[in-house]
Amino acid sequence: PFDGGRTRKSTSDLLSNYQDRQDMQKTHKVSADTLKKLRADHDKLLTKRKEFGIIFGPAVEAGDPRENDEYCMVIEAIVANESAISELTEYIKSTVVVEADDEPGISIGYTVVVDVGGNESTFEIVNEMDANPMEGKLSLSSPIGKALAGKHAGDTVNVDLPKGTVKYKIKQVK
Repeated sequence: PFDGGRTRKSTSDLLSNYQDRQDMQKTHKVSADTLKKLRADHDKLLTKRKEFGIIFGPAVEAGDPRENDEYCMVIEAIVANESAISELTEYIKSTVVVEADDEPGISIGYTVVVDVGGNESTFEIVNEMDANPMEGKLSLSSPIGKALAGKHAGDTVNVDLPKGTVKYKIKQVK
């Protein structure tokens, strides 16, 4: 979460940001709802940019910037916000909206009912940003998502998980 730019970045954070920028260069498949959320987040960041203009003036008037913590905090927050705008802009540019019917076999947008050792589970296949296994939302880049990708009802897949190999029988694809 955005903390107003008060947190200093460590080397590992900077390297992670570099990797994130590398990831921005690839195409990201998202649902129409996800793209709508991304655009709303982008709009919030642009609004925040305008708000910084309002608070920046009084911080500058408070005196010498080198001895002004408020000024430094505002500058750090502005830089963090501008970075977030840039990264989100690039991510949005690299998105491709997919609907369940666009892809052959299981892909983003599908709901899959599987049998795992006699227990039935239902998963919604989503992009990485919307993944939440506790809510049954799996990304295609997860081990289970990778195994299910492109498969159809009636197929069986084996998934290597930390607890061992698990067999998933695909019962239904919606």
